[in-house]
Amino acid sequence: MRWSQVLSVCVVLEDSVDQLAVLGHITYVKQVLSRVVCELRERQVYCSLQQEVEEEAERKAALRDIITRAEDGFRRRDQLQKHLQNVHQQNSQDLKRREQLVALLQDRLQEVRLRTSAEGQYTGSSSQLLLFQTNKVNSRAQSVLENSTALLLAQLEEERRTHQESVTFLKEQQEVGRVSTSP
Repeated sequence: MRWSQVLSVCVVLEDSVDQLAVLGHITYVKQVLSRVVCELRERQVYCSLQQEVEEEAERKAALRDIITRAEDGFRRRDQLQKHLQNVHQQNSQDLKRREQLVALLQDRLQEVRLRTSAEGQYTGSSSQLLLFQTNKVNSRAQSVLENSTALLLAQLEEERRTHQESVTFLKEQQEVGRVSTSP
């Protein structure tokens, strides 16, 4: 191509860019044509409009892929947050039920202690043997209740620890999800 022909093509391409801008097609075609015009001006060589179009399509596809992955990451984060809330609610309900059970067992233990105390007051010195046997039975019942209470308290503490580990794990997973979806 001669220099005058190159200039003519440049002018025509610049006019085309301006006309497309007016029509609202600037984003895609203008970028491609601008690159072609720059190539013609700088190197006075024209490779291929088709090649430029393909490269622009590849860039757009890569951008769409990034956007899709980001949206997937946001959806995953939202799912993890909902799951974390559900786990937290369930664990809170479990802890509440166990605390109520512990309170009930403590009330029963107190009743047994009161009964033991009342029975001790009503038995006289002449019935010491009967008192000893009754206290022994009540002591065993009290021991069983105390053991049950201690076991439930240990289970409650284990549940609290497990709950905290679950919350920590889910938060870490959520952070990992955020980091992996960051561009």
